[in-house]
Parts: sequence; structure tokens; C-alpha cells
Amino acid sequence: MRALLLTLGSHGDVHPFLALARALRARGVEPVLATNPYFEGLIRHEGVAFEPLTESMDIRDVMTRREMHNPYRATQHLFRQYIVPGARALHDRAAEMIARVGPSVAVLHSIALGGHWAVERAGLPWASVTLSPLGWMSAHDPWVSLPRVPRWPTPPRWWTRLGRGLGRWVMRRMADSGLNEVRHGLGLPARRDHYARTMSDGHLNLGLWSPALRGAMPDDPPAALIAGFPWFDRHEPHEDDARLERFLADGEPPIVFARGTAYVHSPGRFFEMATQACAALKRRGVLLVGKHADESIARGLPPGLIAVKYAAFSQIMTRAACTVHHGGAGSTAQGLRSGRPTVIVPAAFDQFDFAARAERLGVSTTVRTSALTTRRLTAALDRVLTDPAYADRAKALAPAMAPDGAATAAGAIAGLVGGRGKV
Repeated sequence: MRALLLTLGSHGDVHPFLALARALRARGVEPVLATNPYFEGLIRHEGVAFEPLTESMDIRDVMTRREMHNPYRATQHLFRQYIVPGARALHDRAAEMIARVGPSVAVLHSIALGGHWAVERAGLPWASVTLSPLGWMSAHDPWVSLPRVPRWPTPPRWWTRLGRGLGRWVMRRMADSGLNEVRHGLGLPARRDHYARTMSDGHLNLGLWSPALRGAMPDDPPAALIAGFPWFDRHEPHEDDARLERFLADGEPPIVFARGTAYVHSPGRFFEMATQACAALKRRGVLLVGKHADESIARGLPPGLIAVKYAAFSQIMTRAACTVHHGGAGSTAQGLRSGRPTVIVPAAFDQFDFAARAERLGVSTTVRTSALTTRRLTAALDRVLTDPAYADRAKALAPAMAPDGAATAAGAIAGLVGGRGKV
């Protein structure tokens, strides 16, 4: 049996699909992963068959654009510049692969718009993959989509229903018209709520996050399964390993500062403020600056700080006093699993929602990127480091985050074979 996996986006969108590919292979299913050729080396290194889904695009070129750091414009920019204009090509490429590869089942990221139509036209059973609870906006769940909105622990039902309606209206405005033009060219009828349907029309609709973060809701998509976080975190020999190990063994647990695999390409003054906050608190710190970092970041660091290009989150976060990250799905998952408190610094997309959920769990506090200053970062760190309740709750919560959602999802995906698609 062969499974065709289609995904778009950054490392945070590809890593979960690599976790799924490994879990499917363990079940005797041959995975074929199609995505941006930028990730071909990574995918082949894992022994997974690769197919180019789009033209090659350097993630750094996308993530250094100013719009990608604006919480009010980032999603619109992503859809109007990349996702909608690329839907026809993605459909055609997916259709060609289906005919040539001959999969028994397909697994698609919710932003791989256009690919779903090719799968449905081929009559394949398919699973949608949503990486964030924000994708399944529920009238029963206090989700957060933007930085400046009320954050009730238990919001009134009218508020969440209003927000969900407005959210769908915005997504219709961004996507439906352009996508229906593509469908017209393919001889397919127009549809409404394209983006929402990518997360609800599958024969299986997977939510790849821990039920302890956001459990099942009455208005979840049909055939919904919240499988858990999919773990993919490589720890291979790296030039920084020995230096980092000596640093970790030489004193108290440090604060670990990270901007994820995408936002690390344009960190702004993040690492400068991290350095100043550590000095103010008299704390040790590790700066995860990325392999393309400006060398000036590492020059002149005071004693007690170290800058490294790479360290696997699963290895470094468990040895931290606390972590500071941007609130992406992968960073949040690893932070919650580590059993250490966090300060989340969200910039755009679903990061505000992950930050709010971690805060409600009592393991984190939030300082949004646009409001980040050394003073605010220092105060947030002082709060989570001096109040033992943060560390106690983080330690208690960690075991609930640990189960591998990729294994659970793979079992459900394998069970889809024999289904039928729909257009």
C-alpha cells in the first residue's frame, strides 16, 4: 500500500508530515512525500520518497518579507501571493503524481489548496491534516486569532460564534473568488468556504495536537480525530554539540531563546534583547540563532551566554530553566513536552492561539513580538522563573503531551483504504 502525502509551508509544516511518513512506514505503508523542493535533501535523508509539488522556493525569501511579521496581514499575504495563485499548478501536479505513483490513500495539509480536488477527482480516500486548533474554530472553545482581542477564560458563546463567522467571512474574501476561477477552468462547480472545507471534507480529518491542549468539541469536523503532536526532531552530530554540552554542564540550567525554523531568518532585535534580559536577571542563556545567522550575533557575548546554530529542541529544552520561543506548532509542542515553563513571543498566524492556550494551562506568559522590549521580556522571564507554580504545572503537564500523534494518525490513515473520494 502506498500513501501520497502533500504539504506546503515551512519546516513546521514539513516536519509533521515526515513524522507521519515514518509512522506509516512502520505500519508497512510506503510513503511518498510531495512538497517544495527546498526540503528534498531533508526528506531523502530520512529515507522517504520525494516528489516536487511546486517550483523550488527558498523559505528565507518568504520569511524575511515584512508582511509575514504583521499579525493583520500575514495570512492575507500568504493566500493572495502564494496559495491561491498556485492552486491550479498544485492541482495539475497532484493529478499527475496520482496517475504515476498510484497511491491507495492521500494525506493533505489544509493549505495545499488545489491538491484536494485532484485527490477527489481520482476517487481516492483522503485525510486532511490541520496542525493548529485555530483551524477548527469552535463555538465551544476560547480560540485567539489576533493580538488585541478579549481573552476570557470561558468566553460567552455569542463571542466565539461571532468570531468564527467573521473568520470564515475573511477567509472567503481571501480565497473563494480566486479558487472558484480555478475550479471553473477545471470544469468543476463553484464552492463556498474553500479553506474551511479543506479541514472538514476529508474521509478522515486529523488534528495534530495534544488533546490536553484542546480536546474534542461538539462542532468539530466530521470524522475528526485529535491524534496528538507528531514528533519529528532530529539530533545528529553538529559542530556546536561539544561546545554546547560543555556550557550546559558548567552551571545552572539556562534560559533557551529560539525563533523557530522560519522566523529565525529575520529575528530583528530578539537576540539582543535576550542577551540584555539575561544580564538583568543574572541568568545563563542559550541563543539558538540558526545556521544562516549573522556572525555578529555571537561576537562579544558576555560570560554566561552562548550562541549556537542548531540544537534539537527535544535535547535542549529539557535542560533549560525555561524557554522563549515564537509559539509555532512545533516549538509549542516541544516546549510543553519538555516540562519547563515558557515565555511565548508570537508574531502572526496561529502563534497567538498557541500562546493563549499555553497561558491558560498555567505554564507560560506572553509578550507579542510587536510589543517586545528588553524590559517586558525581562519582566516576563522573572515572573515564570520566580513563581514556582509555572514550573510545577509544566512538569505535571508534560506526560500528557508525550504520546506520539503520528503513530495514532498513521493507524487511522491506514484504515481509510477502500473509501471513495468526492468532488
